[in-house]
Amino acid sequence: MHTENSESLLAQWFRRVWNEGDVTAIEELAAPDMTSHGLVKSIVGREAWRREFYEPVRETFSSVKVELLEEAAAGDRIFGRLLATQTPKTTGEPVTMQGMCLFRIGDGRILEAWDAWDFLGLLESMNLMPPASFGLAITGALEKHPLA
Repeated sequence: MHTENSESLLAQWFRRVWNEGDVTAIEELAAPDMTSHGLVKSIVGREAWRREFYEPVRETFSSVKVELLEEAAAGDRIFGRLLATQTPKTTGEPVTMQGMCLFRIGDGRILEAWDAWDFLGLLESMNLMPPASFGLAITGALEKHPLA
């Protein structure tokens, strides 16, 4: 799970790819056929992931910083609990969300990733959804969206 510099692959991924914006790290750290689950949809292939998820996020937010709060590894898996702070270009105001990520590693690269992030909280903090949307939804107080 660790390279010569003793930083885990998970820590390297979030530091280099997200915090530093180093797109070359995607090719270095992810297998060509990496599969990513739990974001917009399951995405197969690191180039597809870059194009369909990474680049749109970079276009929407002027900055993204991810803090690795804790991590654990077992066998070919590494898990992290994370805090992301990003600034939407539309508001210029930083927003945060918590998340978790699990990587399956092989030959020193990410083979598969599962993400679980508080995207609802992110949308609420960007004023794209009403505050406490989940609570409103489960009590029946959230109005149906006109396009739903």
